[in-house]
Amino acid sequence: PTSSNTGIRYRMKTSPYILGVDFGTQKLGFAIGQSITGTASPLITLNKKSTNFLEAFENILKEWQPNTSV
Repeated sequence: PTSSNTGIRYRMKTSPYILGVDFGTQKLGFAIGQSITGTASPLITLNKKSTNFLEAFENILKEWQPNTSV
């Protein structure tokens, strides 16, 4: 989308990243996809019982700032 600010047009940035989350029964997996290249790479796999996966999820969101998640 574009906006006008005192006659100057600029394009708002959107993140090219898509966060993939795999919710298993014992583990939680994260991957990051890139809309530009159409590729994805694994980030981390966490054991739900031994890891604070909500904190890890928050850190991933802050670091990568994905546009969407699946």
